Amino acid sequence: MRIKQILYNLLSNAIKFTGEGKRISIDTCAVDSDVTILVQEAVLPSHYPAPGASTEVI
Repeated sequence: MRIKQILYNLLSNAIKFTGEGKRISIDTCAVDSDVTILVQEAVLPSHYPAPGASTEVI
């Protein structure tokens, strides 16, 4: 039940803090008994940074 609440909070925050009209990407990967869940704002080609532009990873 705890995992369900964590996933709910993760997705709720992603929706809440993603700008209107933008998309959220959800990827999962399972290896042995480990699971990785990646939730991020989907980057559309027109939103890629210009060459030489600085980017920030949070």
